[in-house]
Amino acid sequence: MTRNKNIENAGEFYVLAQLAQRRYIAGETDDGQTLIDVIATDEGTLRTVNIQV
Repeated sequence: MTRNKNIENAGEFYVLAQLAQRRYIAGETDDGQTLIDVIATDEGTLRTVNIQV
């Protein structure tokens, strides 16, 4: 794994941690082919957002 990939992964995990602290249901996409890195859903409203890190 290159240094840039490690930095990218760290950024994605940081975003996931921040979303978890704010009570979002969140997960990362693994394929590396889409522009979406994280999908998050608000627990209360079930509104979903796609995030590119």
